[in-house]
Amino acid sequence: MAGTLLEGSCHCQRVQFKVRSHTPVPYMRCFCSICRKLQGGSGSNINIMGIASTLQVSAGQAHIKTYKAIPERRDPKTHKVMQEPGMNRLFCAECGSYLWGFDDKYPENVYPFASAIDTPLPTPEHVVQIKLDSAPAWAHPDQPVYQDAAHHTQLFNGYPEHSIHDWHQKHGQFKD
Repeated sequence: MAGTLLEGSCHCQRVQFKVRSHTPVPYMRCFCSICRKLQGGSGSNINIMGIASTLQVSAGQAHIKTYKAIPERRDPKTHKVMQEPGMNRLFCAECGSYLWGFDDKYPENVYPFASAIDTPLPTPEHVVQIKLDSAPAWAHPDQPVYQDAAHHTQLFNGYPEHSIHDWHQKHGQFKD
C-alpha cells in the first residue's frame, strides 16, 4: 500500500494533513459548476486521489468543516436541471481553503485538491478537461493546455469512461 506520501495544508496553515496516493499526477481539470463555484478561480478544479485509510490530520482538526455539494442545480443560462456528483468537500473554516473531498460511493478513496498539496506533484504530460458542457466561455476549456506535440489534451463534455486509477496505469504513472 506504499504509494507516494503527500503533505498538504490550508492557506492559513491551521490545517495540515498527510495522505498516501498511488495516483498523484494532477492531470484532470473539472469545469462542473460545483468545482468552478467552490474551488476554481481559473474556472476549473484539479483533484487527485488518495487512500482514505492513510489520511491523517496532523494539525487543525477543529478547523475542518464539510460542505455537501448540491447534486442538482438549474443552469442559469439554459434553465435545465444539471446532475453533478454531490461529493463532500472539506475545507478550513478559518481561511476557506478547500482541502479534500470524499464520496460515500467510494469510501476507500479521498480526493485531495491539488491546490492544497504542498509536496511537489509531477507535471502531467497528458491533460484531461472534463464537464466542458458546464464551463463558462471565458475559461476557454476547449483550448489545449499545451501547444507542443509532446503533450496532449483530451476534452470531454461530461465525464470520461476511464477512472483516475485507469489513467495513471495507462500512462505509467501509478505509484506502488
